[in-house]
Amino acid sequence: MNDNYIKIDDLKDGFLYFILARNSYFGIWKAEKKSFIISRYKFNLNYLFEEYHWDTGEPFGTVKPFKMLEQSPLSGFDENREETLAYLNTAPKKFLSESMIREYDVNIDLDIYNNHKIKVHNLTQFKM
Repeated sequence: MNDNYIKIDDLKDGFLYFILARNSYFGIWKAEKKSFIISRYKFNLNYLFEEYHWDTGEPFGTVKPFKMLEQSPLSGFDENREETLAYLNTAPKKFLSESMIREYDVNIDLDIYNNHKIKVHNLTQFKM
């Protein structure tokens, strides 16, 4: 299943996607950089980060997008960093379901519905 991801030419700029990446499951496609804007948690900090599409190659291509979810209501992500971060942090609560977890074979703790944060227990099922 993980090889059936959406290729770069088929992505739409400014849309939110369900992705499999190193640091997130949701990202907004930024066509000009061939990257996804994601909400990243590290050392108890939450901030915007970019990860690049798998097809950009090693060593930076780490994202495989699988499902387009909606057009982001935001524009100017760099200028509206707080709004973009808030939008991405609510994506799991809005879109993630047990059926999506099963369909894409990912291992996620569903307590995201309580705290809006995905807790990844292991990524052994995610083979890039």
